[in-house]
Amino acid sequence: MTIRLSSGLCTAVVTNTGLGACMQYGHVRIYGGTQPLTADAPPASTLLARVSADGITPVPGTSTGGLELQGGAYPGELVLRGNWVIKGLSTGVPMWWRFVANAFDNDTSSPYLYRIDGEVGESLVLGTNTITPATSLVVASFNLIFPPY
Repeated sequence: MTIRLSSGLCTAVVTNTGLGACMQYGHVRIYGGTQPLTADAPPASTLLARVSADGITPVPGTSTGGLELQGGAYPGELVLRGNWVIKGLSTGVPMWWRFVANAFDNDTSSPYLYRIDGEVGESLVLGTNTITPATSLVVASFNLIFPPY
């Protein structure tokens, strides 16, 4: 699969706001099933887990539970900062993820919300192949790379 940015995030990145700033203090939702064709589309699969800072339930519009990002070692690289923890909500095999910004996002269709979708193992490495409601695990790694050439 390919990393997919929502229309709202693409607009922000190419205008006056960087990707790291757009996604700062957001959180990641992990799903089973098939990834939507665009990050603007709603998921059609089960929400299995949420990734947040220290496993704290994220509160949109605040830094509570929000994930932090920082530049990586390479040009165009964005990596995790802090303690990203997976908290299971349902049982299933994680297939894809959606990183939502620090705003209310009810996963409906939207060309304005900031979102990044990707396949599990692509940019987001979980360290587990199955999620249950008892899952509480530190994320193995997260890095997005946008090559400068």
